[in-house]
Amino acid sequence: MDPTPEDGRASGIGPDADPAHRGLDLWYRRLFEAVKDSVFVLDPETMRFVDANGSACQNLGYTRGELLALSVPDVAAGLDHARFESALAKIGETGHAILEGMHQRKDGSTYPIEVSLSQLATDRRYLVAVVHEITERHQAEEALRHEQTLFRNLCDAIPDNIYFKDRQSRFVRINAAMARNFGLRQVSDVVGKTDFDIFASEHARQAYADEQRLMETGEPIVGIEERETWPGGRVTWVSSTKMPLRDELGRITGLVGISRDITERRLSEERLREQNEILSNSHEGVMIVNLDNEVTLWNHGAEEMFGWTAAEALGRQPEQVLGIKDTGLLATMRTAVNRDGFWSGELRLKASDGRELIVESRITLVRDSAGQPRARLSILADITEKKLLEEKFLHAQRLENIGMLASGIAHDLNNVLAPIMFTAPLLRDSLSDPADLKVLDTLEQSAERGAGLVKQILGFVHRTVGDLRPTQVRHLAQDIANLVGQTFPKSIQLKSKLSFDLWPVMGDATQIHQVLLNLCVNARDAMPEGGTLRIAASNARLDEAGAAAIPGARPGAWCVLEVSDTGGGIPLEIMKNIWKPFFTTKGAGKGTGLGLTTIRGIVSSHNGFIELQTEAGHGTTFRIYLPAIEGYASHSADAHLPKAPEGHGELILVVDDDAAIRDVVAAALEKQGYSVVRCADGREAVAMFRSQPGRFSLVVTDADMPQMGGAELARRLLELRPEVRILGMGGLSTSDGDDPETLEIQRLAHGFLHKPFTVGELLCAVHDLLRAPRQQD
Repeated sequence: MDPTPEDGRASGIGPDADPAHRGLDLWYRRLFEAVKDSVFVLDPETMRFVDANGSACQNLGYTRGELLALSVPDVAAGLDHARFESALAKIGETGHAILEGMHQRKDGSTYPIEVSLSQLATDRRYLVAVVHEITERHQAEEALRHEQTLFRNLCDAIPDNIYFKDRQSRFVRINAAMARNFGLRQVSDVVGKTDFDIFASEHARQAYADEQRLMETGEPIVGIEERETWPGGRVTWVSSTKMPLRDELGRITGLVGISRDITERRLSEERLREQNEILSNSHEGVMIVNLDNEVTLWNHGAEEMFGWTAAEALGRQPEQVLGIKDTGLLATMRTAVNRDGFWSGELRLKASDGRELIVESRITLVRDSAGQPRARLSILADITEKKLLEEKFLHAQRLENIGMLASGIAHDLNNVLAPIMFTAPLLRDSLSDPADLKVLDTLEQSAERGAGLVKQILGFVHRTVGDLRPTQVRHLAQDIANLVGQTFPKSIQLKSKLSFDLWPVMGDATQIHQVLLNLCVNARDAMPEGGTLRIAASNARLDEAGAAAIPGARPGAWCVLEVSDTGGGIPLEIMKNIWKPFFTTKGAGKGTGLGLTTIRGIVSSHNGFIELQTEAGHGTTFRIYLPAIEGYASHSADAHLPKAPEGHGELILVVDDDAAIRDVVAAALEKQGYSVVRCADGREAVAMFRSQPGRFSLVVTDADMPQMGGAELARRLLELRPEVRILGMGGLSTSDGDDPETLEIQRLAHGFLHKPFTVGELLCAVHDLLRAPRQQD
């Protein structure tokens, strides 16, 4: 902070001042500096700054020294000298003056100010200028002007009449719409006038009385309908709302009114009271029955729902046109309506053609002006489709619950099959009799078929697309053909044509199997009296022209799976619905309506498309196009893995709560030359590992175990020895999102085997992990 001027004239503090004056001036100086507004001491002759407080320096961005070297024009942006001179003159007369202007900061920016000028009583003539920034006030004023503009534009944009009146019911302001409606040239033409100057006296007197009562009581008038009589006798109707206007003290100073012309509505009110037109066009069925139990109204919705025309239904008893046979139910409904005035519930009714309908009915007792029963009004809503959808949804939920049960059974079957698949190879070297080896072959094949069945069950339950891999669909099609030949009725003749040079596809074998099975089941159901079911698989190459001829097709190489039947074909009227979820033409309990939806979803996830050909009386053909892999050398699914090298006594810790799996895994490893320690659960394994962590070369653990699962065991062992290798085992699919334990151990372990697996797969995995470079951890 720069010091005050050396001569002390502005502050009153000088070297010759007595101590009392200096103390008082120091007190004033502190007060001067404490003021938040900018305060300047000016020489009126030169308009230069003699002194300035800290707020002035801060607000303008100058140091005190810089500021005292300036004059008023240096900081007053666009100074109006005439106004300033006038203010100085006023100070000479009254001792005080106020004016507004703009301050300019050192950086060139400006802001609006209000300046209060007064004369400083000293031995010399000085002026004190207290400068208050009024940016917020300017902004508020601008916002107010903006709000006023918005309000004016809003009022003028509204087509209703908007008006403001004073305490004497004189118009103060109206909107543009009211000026137009009243035939005025401009809105100001009505200012100062009353309703007596515009309308006939009858309406003017009533309006004046209502408004004066409003301004006396403060009670608003909401939605009243006023009859306006104009000079010349013209009559109009308006719906008016009038609210009191109050000042800041809450005193009523007038009113604001909004009026909407309802003349047309009033003229047609009698017609609108007759709801016949509305009821007749209602989508829901509407029926009115008189006290003689005769139908007197039967609308278009009822015609559509039940098939009876209005001419056929009128005059009949309601039970005849609704197909109600339960007289007890009718009596209950009528008793409830007569007693309570209302009844609602679901009814099972019949249309004129015998179709069964589920209808939600609401029956109301209609009374006349004297309160006496006049008729019964029934509103009927067809909820047949909704109820069927609910039933199918519940059926789908039951299927889901069965699927969850199947998933658990499949998991247990994995543990049952695993020892069989392990034991068979171990016994092969001990047998030499061809008959015994043949039995062993049968045992292995049966176990492999069981494992494949488990995989199919899990794939069906979870319905997820796992890793798509090169798949030879000829084996899948042949498997389906065998299943059809063994299980379908003998009245259905099977023909299959499967190319031997079929291109493989990138796919999920389980889901492709499901597509073919669903199509074959649909084909069977389309031939209840028997017929021919054809399964074919071939290669196809589509060019641009060929692809354009098939909806959704693309050029390229395709593997085509075809399922056709000689049934009655798909009627044209239901073709648009066959891909919808839960849509089925099969009877109750014979179909979920999810088959084709599932097929389309699977084909889409495989980047394929479906071609459908059908003709009434000539059967239906579905062709599934899956992207083919040209030039891929497919290998037989039963090709043996390469033989794993012998172990060298490496110590392996095997952990599984299933004793059979634990024993056969250990036996296979020991036979291969490894040393094995067995543990029945995770806690035992942690204790065993902690005692000698450096001894174990590998840990083989199950994922799902009681007390401590495989994932937690893996975390504990890696904490004890981060470089230890872990091989996980699990019975659930990798795509099973409901098994976080399996997913977690897959993340932690260095390898993972899905049960049931073969001895070769186990030995190869163990060898790979033991020989893998450690820096890969």
